[in-house]
Amino acid sequence: GVWGTVRKASVPTTDVAVEDVPSLRPWLKALMRRCLWPMLHEAFPKLADGTTTVDEATGKSRMRLHDAFIVRYDAKDGSFSLPEHSDTSSMSFTISLNDGGGDEFDGGGTWFEALDESGGVVVDGGLGCATAFAGPLRHAGYPISRGTRIILVLFCYVEDFAYGRYIKDFCAKVSSEDEIKDEGERAASSAAGEEELIKSSGDKPGGYVVYRQTA
Repeated sequence: GVWGTVRKASVPTTDVAVEDVPSLRPWLKALMRRCLWPMLHEAFPKLADGTTTVDEATGKSRMRLHDAFIVRYDAKDGSFSLPEHSDTSSMSFTISLNDGGGDEFDGGGTWFEALDESGGVVVDGGLGCATAFAGPLRHAGYPISRGTRIILVLFCYVEDFAYGRYIKDFCAKVSSEDEIKDEGERAASSAAGEEELIKSSGDKPGGYVVYRQTA
């Protein structure tokens, strides 16, 4: 596989699908079976419909993977960050594939709005650490300031879990709250005389998109 460029934004995307790197497929399957699916079962012991991520009849995980790709944030080519968004998944993972903290890059991490209503929180694990979260949660790829950050991104769903109605209600609520929040931010930016307002997520008007989400 090679780094791809999808020109959906102001800079090329920088990612490669795991399926395009045959040697990674067995490694990822083993990682999901041994570590990631059990992690999700512990992190989300009960789903919105009262079921769990494990099939009670078979004892096997109901988790399925529908997208897996490696993302590169690179200060040299301007792909610093990913603007605020929600994933097209029921659950997602970001897994760090290299070291930060001054060794290979500075900054970065995943910003989550819900962790602190006053400004969100950036979660950044070290090499090999996985961050799991519900895909609809609003989040962002926090900007790096130097070097190259590489992560593995996984979009997952739960077999036979019709979560559409829960997402619809959630998105309607968040959309209404975002409109109020955006109006306040625009007013604050205007009052301060700023041309651009950098949000707590690191996002700003015209922010870079590192990868294109796929359904």
